[in-house]
Amino acid sequence: MSNKFDGLPVDRTEDTSTNNLSRKKEKLKRKQLSHYSDEREKEIKRLDEILNPPKTTYRKKKKYKMDMDEDEFLEQAFRENKDYWSNIYSNKSNGSKPFKENKKISLEQIKYRNEIKSSDIYNSLPEDIKKFISNLPSKKAYHKLCLKYHPDKCGNDEYFKIINNYMNP
Repeated sequence: MSNKFDGLPVDRTEDTSTNNLSRKKEKLKRKQLSHYSDEREKEIKRLDEILNPPKTTYRKKKKYKMDMDEDEFLEQAFRENKDYWSNIYSNKSNGSKPFKENKKISLEQIKYRNEIKSSDIYNSLPEDIKKFISNLPSKKAYHKLCLKYHPDKCGNDEYFKIINNYMNP
C-alpha cells in the first residue's frame, strides 16, 4: 500500500512477501529486467552472496621448516615447549602430582587382606572377589563388584561387606 501524500514514485526493493531468499532473488531479477535500479542490483548481489558464499580453503601454516636437520628441529621444539616442561618438573618437586600415580595399599588393607586369607571364608569367595583382594585396589573394580554384590541389587550381604571393608578400612 502506497502513501497518498508521497509525491515521488519510489520502488520499494524490500520484499516482505516471502522468507525464501532464492525465490526473493528470482523475483528481484525479474523486476530488474523490466525496470533497472541500482538499489535492486545491490540487493540481488547481496542475496547471491548469502545463497552462494565464496568457498574458503583453510590451510595450516607450516610450523617448522623441513630443510633443517633433525637436531635443529628438536632444539626448536624444545625451546617452544620449555616453559611447559619446566612447570611440570617444578610441580613434581613441590610434591603436587601432575600425573596420575598408582594408589598404594594402606596398612589397614594389608591387615584386612591377611585376615580374610587366613579365614575359612576365603575359600568360599567367588573368583572376582579373590582377585580384587589379591591385587592393588582400584576404584573401577570396586564399583563393578559393588554393583554386582550390593544387597539392594539382589547380591550377597557378606560379600558386599568384605568388598566394602577392604576398600574402606
